[in-house]
Amino acid sequence: LTVMDTLMYLGSLKNNQSEERALELLEKMGLLSYQDKKISELSKGMQQKIQIIAAIIHDPDLVILDEPFTGLDPVNMKLVQDLILELKSEGKTILISTHIMDKVERLCDRIFMIHRGSGVLYGSIGEIKSRYGKNTIFLEFEGELKNIPGVKKINNSGNYAELILDPGVDSQSVLKSIVDEVRVNKFEISAPSLNEIFIEVVERT
Repeated sequence: LTVMDTLMYLGSLKNNQSEERALELLEKMGLLSYQDKKISELSKGMQQKIQIIAAIIHDPDLVILDEPFTGLDPVNMKLVQDLILELKSEGKTILISTHIMDKVERLCDRIFMIHRGSGVLYGSIGEIKSRYGKNTIFLEFEGELKNIPGVKKINNSGNYAELILDPGVDSQSVLKSIVDEVRVNKFEISAPSLNEIFIEVVERT
């Protein structure tokens, strides 16, 4: 079966054989020119997007997506992210299983974190972050970032870093220490990322 044949068949299972909707979704996912190809001929990333289209071809009110970003490059991740946000704006209920925490922060209203088969954290993004206070500094800098007094942990990624402060440490004193070491382009005090929160929760269990 071709891509289009497959989508039309899956739509028919729910009494929805709208070719127009299939074409619309293929275009949104950048796959319109592949409608006459066999799915087996497509790349892993393309197959992943076809699976997402198949999940929503019949316009369901509840959408369940298991690791929807697997095998996708940044451009295609954005296509999928935009589609999820569009579905959300239409009032759909969307359940996403993923380990990519930055996507969770951008897309989800509520989260349920699982570790070794047990739930370890549940609530809205705001509620969860408020529990951990503003003990994190997001930094954009130039230079070499070394050990900073008052900083418990540094998650370094090139010229960007997430600094987890020791309890009770004044962020302004940390900033003064950082300025002595590197050129600071951006300095933001915030709650820790979901990724850091998850690590902390798991280490406590």
